[in-house]
Amino acid sequence: MSDPSDDYRVGYGRPPLETRWRKGQNGNRRQRRPKPPEGLVKTIDRLLLTPLRITINDEAKKASALEAIILRLVQNRCPAMGAHIVFSLNI
Repeated sequence: MSDPSDDYRVGYGRPPLETRWRKGQNGNRRQRRPKPPEGLVKTIDRLLLTPLRITINDEAKKASALEAIILRLVQNRCPAMGAHIVFSLNI
């Protein structure tokens, strides 16, 4: 019987048997690394800068989450001055 390597023809898309990848070996040795987790500061910035739709005096407006939080704090702290402060914040 003939040796299987004698019947194998080397050519385009058919590398020599000695230089083929071994079982379980990857051609990309460094491989793809997972992304590092997003830092705490970046996460907070991303969440606070997301646009929200808020309603002030039956009027819908767009504002960032940070602006909405500050507005809510101001309105709960001093309801009489809430309207004046809203105009000074340009919301």
